[in-house]
Amino acid sequence: MEIQCPDRESIKKGIKTEVSAYIEAITILGSLKYHLEQSGFECFIEKKIDKKENGYKKPDLLIHSENYIIVDHKYTESNDEKNLSSKIKDIDEYKTTFKLNSIEFTPEVVMLIPKPATESFKTITGCPTTWNYTINGEIIIDQCIGSIKDPKMLSLFKPKFICPKGRELSKYKFILSHAQVPYVACHVYIILWSLQPAPDFFASEFIVDYNQILEHFNNTFPPWVSSEVKQLNATRLQQSLMFLQIIKWIKWIETEKKVIVDKKKGKRIADFLEYFIDEYADQEYMRKMVEYEHKLEESQIKRHPTLDYFWKKEN
Repeated sequence: MEIQCPDRESIKKGIKTEVSAYIEAITILGSLKYHLEQSGFECFIEKKIDKKENGYKKPDLLIHSENYIIVDHKYTESNDEKNLSSKIKDIDEYKTTFKLNSIEFTPEVVMLIPKPATESFKTITGCPTTWNYTINGEIIIDQCIGSIKDPKMLSLFKPKFICPKGRELSKYKFILSHAQVPYVACHVYIILWSLQPAPDFFASEFIVDYNQILEHFNNTFPPWVSSEVKQLNATRLQQSLMFLQIIKWIKWIETEKKVIVDKKKGKRIADFLEYFIDEYADQEYMRKMVEYEHKLEESQIKRHPTLDYFWKKEN
């Protein structure tokens, strides 16, 4: 197999795509949950459900109507057949029997995609029931491939399902799924500034207590996926602080549980998220280049054994 040299622009594009997917997932799932619950449905975001045989799944949205419906968000900006087929394969894993609260059920399964991806998915064999969406002042959902059978759910499509944006969306920052470090760092950095002590207003830096960050963030943005799951956890916070320290915007003194924020940083940057994505792409590029050079060295050793090796083989 040919060893591919990392490409920085491809790495950056991949990070931006994942961040866009995450932001859209929060908007769509948060809005659908709120609107459907107002309409009498029971909804769960990323709820663990056990398979009847072995294992479990955490679908993006589980809707309890006359039956159970699983809606899984598949964001893509690619029309690559391999990429699209892998997303369909993921959806196929939901086509089985599950158990929830001692009740067995075989759900209807829906793939939810951005409208621009519709034509690309239509070319792929075995595409499941699919809804596409557009997000403007509201979310417009259309059945573009196949159709849901559940009568109560079907009644929402007239012929499109118009879903208002959730009222509390501004408080929804995270779901359970992995969030890219630049996205987390952006929210953490804003919270750090909100914790600036008044006496340090004219100082060149200020200090924030580590534990105060978690507490303040989760009070400002309370749990919403479920009552037990805090939006900012220790892992997310630590990864974002490490990143901010690498780019020299803060100093994180772990032993003293304090964060020192350099107030000179970021003053002329209009879009923190875009800047953080660019910086993180640099870090990932350097990390992957080290891996690439290591693999290249290993492959060269395998292809060009030493004369000593040949001598030993012949004798």
